[in-house]
Amino acid sequence: MRVSVVGSEEFALGFKLAGINASYEMEEGEVEDRIEDIAEEEEGVVIIEGSHMDALPKRRRMELQDSVDPVVIPVEEEAESEDLRNKIKQAIGVDLWAE
Repeated sequence: MRVSVVGSEEFALGFKLAGINASYEMEEGEVEDRIEDIAEEEEGVVIIEGSHMDALPKRRRMELQDSVDPVVIPVEEEAESEDLRNKIKQAIGVDLWAE
């Protein structure tokens, strides 16, 4: 399973430093045209910049949020820890904070 990042160059940089090399750097206006190609790649998890996700039409956003293959995880600049915890659990199937 491959993990990739979709977003601006600045957004992708942090994930590259964490070891995620598959990235699609683009501006908000490009996402709608290219998201289909990305979804058809062998991606298991796609982490997408929240503002890029918000720029998509509502119907497409809902399709991506409900997608299982790949799992699409929008990440905001100021993510709430509980929301992020649930998204990670959905993506990898394990609650990393469970005791």
